[in-house]
Amino acid sequence: MENVSMTATFAVDDKELTLGREQFEALRMLALDSLTKSERYREFAPDLERSHLWSMDGVVRAGRWLFENRNRQVVLVMNPPRAPVMRFIVVRFAYDDGRWSVAGISDERVTGAR
Repeated sequence: MENVSMTATFAVDDKELTLGREQFEALRMLALDSLTKSERYREFAPDLERSHLWSMDGVVRAGRWLFENRNRQVVLVMNPPRAPVMRFIVVRFAYDDGRWSVAGISDERVTGAR
């Protein structure tokens, strides 16, 4: 789904930033680079690499990956299929002096999902 006017606003640190397609694509590429270089998370890189950006109702996704705002940070979360134990991969971004970087990658496991 191509969406030319793709934008979303995120609270980051002490400001609100409105991101467009170009910024989301740059964040996707930063995440892909970090996943590829990480021995622990490398297996998730091909899924993100094959993904395409799309948005609906102000929510921006890259395939099954979802851009969210958590604790005043932009994150990219891989949504796994429903299972008794679900493993979410979370890529956290930092914004400093107008530049984005990957602040870290982590696992979040949720049990009891149906």
